[in-house]
Amino acid sequence: EMAEVKEDVRVLKTEMAEVKEDIKVLKADVGTLKTEMAEVKEDVRVLKTEMTEVKEDVGVLKADMSGVKEDVRNLRSDVTLLNEKTDFLMKENKSVREELTAINLKLDKHDRDIRELKDNILYVRAFLENDLRHDINMIAEGHMSLVRQLNEQNEKFRTNEWTVVKIRGLEKDVKELKEKAGIA
Repeated sequence: EMAEVKEDVRVLKTEMAEVKEDIKVLKADVGTLKTEMAEVKEDVRVLKTEMTEVKEDVGVLKADMSGVKEDVRNLRSDVTLLNEKTDFLMKENKSVREELTAINLKLDKHDRDIRELKDNILYVRAFLENDLRHDINMIAEGHMSLVRQLNEQNEKFRTNEWTVVKIRGLEKDVKELKEKAGIA
């Protein structure tokens, strides 16, 4: 029976060494998770900064668009006024016709510019709605995965702690048995 107790103690010591090694590995894993979490937080901060810049750019585009629209309205108003005033003079003055042609070309250019600005705004809006949302979702999924892994590691750690408590109780029982048997 004493040999069994000694064998049990030896097995317990071996298992205790394994538990200690598992705890070291768990601590290393937790350290790695903390580092990875810091990187994720930094990525989110960078995305927020970039999002702010994109929002500012969209604001500038909107302001520019208002100015262009006002310019176009003013130019169209000017053309109408010119047409009314120059009906009589157009029959006699070729240069006035050339000026009107130039003004019409400018209006066409402004219309193209407006279309291009609208296309750019649509592109930015699509980018914001699609690409950034996708990137943010990917980061969120990664974050959730890290949280899940951390929870799993914490559960393993708690299980190991409970094993340590049981081993201590067994060691105490072994010590009492030795004292009773007069071996200690």
